[in-house]
Amino acid sequence: MLDDDILTGSAVVRTLEPRRRSISVLHVAEVIKGGICTHLRDLIELQRRSFGADSITVVVPGSQTAELSLPAGVRVVNFQDGSNRILNAARAAAAVYRLVRRQPPNIVHIHSTFAGAAIRPLLALLHAHTAVVFCPHGWAFFRDLSPLKRLLVQRFERLWSHWCQAIVCVSRHERLSAVQVGIPSEKLVVVQNGLPRQRPHAEPLLLEWPQGARRLLFVGRFDRQKGVDVLFEALRQLGADAFAYIVGDSLRTTLNVLPANARCAGWMAPPALESYYRSAEVIVMPSRWEGFPLVALEAMRAGLAIIATNVGGLPEIVEDGETGILIPPNDVGALVDAIRSLDSERLKQMGLAAAERFSRRWTSEASHRLLSDLYRRTMRRPRPAAMSWHADFGTDRLNSLSGHSMVGT
Repeated sequence: MLDDDILTGSAVVRTLEPRRRSISVLHVAEVIKGGICTHLRDLIELQRRSFGADSITVVVPGSQTAELSLPAGVRVVNFQDGSNRILNAARAAAAVYRLVRRQPPNIVHIHSTFAGAAIRPLLALLHAHTAVVFCPHGWAFFRDLSPLKRLLVQRFERLWSHWCQAIVCVSRHERLSAVQVGIPSEKLVVVQNGLPRQRPHAEPLLLEWPQGARRLLFVGRFDRQKGVDVLFEALRQLGADAFAYIVGDSLRTTLNVLPANARCAGWMAPPALESYYRSAEVIVMPSRWEGFPLVALEAMRAGLAIIATNVGGLPEIVEDGETGILIPPNDVGALVDAIRSLDSERLKQMGLAAAERFSRRWTSEASHRLLSDLYRRTMRRPRPAAMSWHADFGTDRLNSLSGHSMVGT
């Protein structure tokens, strides 16, 4: 049974029998740029070693395929993508349909909301002999939505949850939030993300930092979720006391005017990014909502302290006062105070504690073992039963849940 399972990188895992048959996996994502790309790149390499390269297929947007750098032998299927995410998800679903009709894999592992919305009902209609695992990588109802839209998205996720055998939650917060809105607890399994223990080779870069300024780093998309606007306002208040490199890009918008004490470095490959991690003193993550961000793990692996908001899975990563500082979201003053409160010695101590905490809890090898175990258990589960529209989306259920407030939203 999957009921009430909580699987983390530090959990004790049953030893898998070494001679069990291989597992064929089809991964699909409507968008991969950012954390999903890092997650897939590391996971697929480990799955290739365990299951064989010919057992892994990946369906990803054509414009982002180069981001993955997948090992030889892994099959990559591209779909044409553009700015319309709904259309992109439909094209991803069409690619999955053709693959599953031709040769059903043991597992279809769907990543993120739009892909999950399009592909789960499609596979149910196909009656495909394949197990479906869905990972939202942060629920859509965590986003800034009106109360009505949030409620509708919650009901949608509850209904769609019937069309998969398991849902991978990347944090305990994500699982708790799902249970609160009525998603069946027996399908929810926490597998926290991980990274390879070995740090990437750092590209030799000479970064310029103003003398006497606190060396800050921001890594992520330039959008409302990641709170880059909050960081910019904090930087304006800090003036010469701090300087930040802004690493990342945006899927749809351009970056607003930078403060004078910040420099945009754009999106970059892991070797270049590792140089920024090694040069900075602290990473700043002023997110408004999160799942379980890999940027935080990358920073910890590099020995960086973290200043982050107490949303989503971030409180599960950051030990407040030990490996970093947690602040409320949308609070420029709290961010300014946190940055000013840290001296070089305390930052060094926090960085050492962060690196030690990472190595104990969040390696990609541990996450791979847990997912492999989940795949095998999921393959033995029966197909989802038929559902009742009234029971899963009826107005009585909507009314009963209208008063729920979500943690971290």
